[in-house]
Amino acid sequence: MDDIQMDELEDIDEMEEEEENEMCIDDPARHLYVADQDEYKPFKCPVIGCDKTYKNQNGLKYHRLHGHQNQTLHLNDDGTYSVIDPLSNEPYPEGVELEKDKPYRCE
Repeated sequence: MDDIQMDELEDIDEMEEEEENEMCIDDPARHLYVADQDEYKPFKCPVIGCDKTYKNQNGLKYHRLHGHQNQTLHLNDDGTYSVIDPLSNEPYPEGVELEKDKPYRCE
């Protein structure tokens, strides 16, 4: 390659690096809108197959009121809940991936 093409490639690399740096969030308040991967969330939904966890009891309480309202739940002896299959009227087997209901529709 000649010197002009090498210079152009270096310029492109520098531009891409600048764009990547601009996309990084360097804001003191970023914790307000960027989830921390190591965030401690001790309040877990008791519905078998639901992997939702929350930082506080109010989050879990809201989820329990609204997160499974379209499902029939069965209280198990250990305090967990099983989702009832509407076709068989039996609990889904443990480990079955449940369809995630969304309270909204995408258009």
